[in-house]
This record gives sequence, C-alpha cells and structure tokens, in this order.
Amino acid sequence: MSKPAAFRMTVDAPSGNRGVFYLVPFAGDREGKHHFKDHNHARNFVRYLFSQSKAHPANAHTARNLYREFGEDARILNEGYVDRPKALLDDFLRRRFPARNAHEQLMDDGCYPFFILQAAGGPVISKFVHRKSGGVSFSHPALNALKSDLRYRGGTWGSLAQDAVRFAGKDPVQPFSKVQDAEALRLSEIFLHAVVRKLMGNGP
Repeated sequence: MSKPAAFRMTVDAPSGNRGVFYLVPFAGDREGKHHFKDHNHARNFVRYLFSQSKAHPANAHTARNLYREFGEDARILNEGYVDRPKALLDDFLRRRFPARNAHEQLMDDGCYPFFILQAAGGPVISKFVHRKSGGVSFSHPALNALKSDLRYRGGTWGSLAQDAVRFAGKDPVQPFSKVQDAEALRLSEIFLHAVVRKLMGNGP
C-alpha cells in the first residue's frame, strides 16, 4: 500500500518568493477534508475563522490575521485583516453562509501551516524555526503533531528540519508573530495563502 501524499512544498520562484512549507490538516480523514456533523458545527467553524467562537475568541493577535475570500471562479472577492471580527463574521454569514443544512453543503480543508519563507526580498519569517546563537532551533505548540503527520505519510522530521536549516542559512529569522513591517507581513501572508491553496487543491 502506498503512503498518502505529503502536504509539503519547497518554493524558489523568479519573483523572489521562496520557502519551505509543510501543512498538517485539521481533524478529519488526514487527507485535508473535514466534514461537519450538523449545521451548528459548520457555523461554529466559521465563527472560529473570525476569532468569534467560545473556544477561540479574539485576542491581541487577531488583527494580524489576513483573510481572503474567493468566489466559485477563484476570483478574490474580499481581502483584509480581521480587525473587526464580529462585523466581518456577521457580514460573511449574511452573504455566504447557508440558512440551513450547511453541513450538507460545506466542508473545511483547513490546516496548520509550518513554514520558513521569504517574500520578494523581505525578511525571513517563520512560525517554527528560531535563530539562536550558533544556529537554529525548532519550537511550536503543535510540533509533535507535525512530526506525527510526517511519520504517517512516510516522511521524516530530520529531512524537513535539514531543509529548514539550509533555507535559514545565516540570515536573521523573524518570528511570524513579531513582524512589525506591515507590508512585509501582508506579502508573506499572501504568499503563504497561495501555497496553502495549491497544496490543499484549491489554487493554481
């Protein structure tokens, strides 16, 4: 039996965008598709996306979250930051969310993205690679989930870690949550969104 495909990509594009990415799908069949059990479950997931669920309320980092809304033809309908989470949630629910039986019409293909990237000459940014004196280290609350997913798909943590170390080189590595340059952050998130959409089967 063949191993399931890994949600892994290395990018070195002529545009200057480059990075190492690994996506760990949310709960579900581990192939990136997660079905909802009922209408309220689907609605609560949308609330989570806008940091408005009971388990995941808005916090100091919410306004740093870039959202992009696509139409059925893959055109971008809306883009911005979640700086007004309740208003954005209410608007999305009014325009796009089914009035009933949403669980029969929708599913989520969300994931936890692990990455080290550089967007068009900007800073090197990562969520799990950290520059330390003499080299780099790795830490993230879901790092064990990453290692488990790698094993499940027949990969190895050592191989991914080597790719990330090689990418980092001797450059400074900025933690994603501490990037202060708004334009660098926006370009990095747009780059990340494009990689996620491609790996999850929703983009070119």
